[in-house]
Amino acid sequence: MPVPTDADYVLVSLTTGPASATLSPADRDRVFRGHMASNHRLFAAGQLLVAGPFLRPTDPNRRGMFVLDVADADAARAIVETDPGVAEGVFRAECCAVRGPRTLRMASALQRDALAALGAVHHDPESPPPNLRTYVYATAPSEDRLLALPLTRAILTLRFRTNETAVAILDAERVEEIMPHVNPTFAASITLDHWMSTTSLARLPRPAE
Repeated sequence: MPVPTDADYVLVSLTTGPASATLSPADRDRVFRGHMASNHRLFAAGQLLVAGPFLRPTDPNRRGMFVLDVADADAARAIVETDPGVAEGVFRAECCAVRGPRTLRMASALQRDALAALGAVHHDPESPPPNLRTYVYATAPSEDRLLALPLTRAILTLRFRTNETAVAILDAERVEEIMPHVNPTFAASITLDHWMSTTSLARLPRPAE
């Protein structure tokens, strides 16, 4: 029997919440550190695979994205609601079941190896990890529209289970690196944003490998 190449995950999208503009600088710092500590606990438990914020996104309300290795969207919501950023209204969270490569489950081990190489295994759990870089995050209305992208640069693609939306994380630090290679026929239907995550993500086996 063939070994399945895909697995089920939950993608959590964070957008600006109602309390985002009302917090004092001290409260904002407290919530951010609590949010990072929550991510650290989920990473240590093997539930958080990839995570990161958007940088100057096309939609200014878009704040971040992470992928959880949990049973379903309900399980993800129960976890996400304990995040201080969500609990205090700084973020809104939408949890969507997605399908993606089984190799994504290697992300935690790759990140632990990266931290060990940096001598940062015990870095401050309330601060971002030290090995960060920018990627290009593509959102398309359907999986076939992703074919308009230079998929040789794709580290990861995820397909939503409840609609036809698909996303891809591309190994490029600037949208401008990708734009010249996008099929112009479908370019208007694809959103490209800058998204930050760990350098270890780029070490995942590529779809073509």
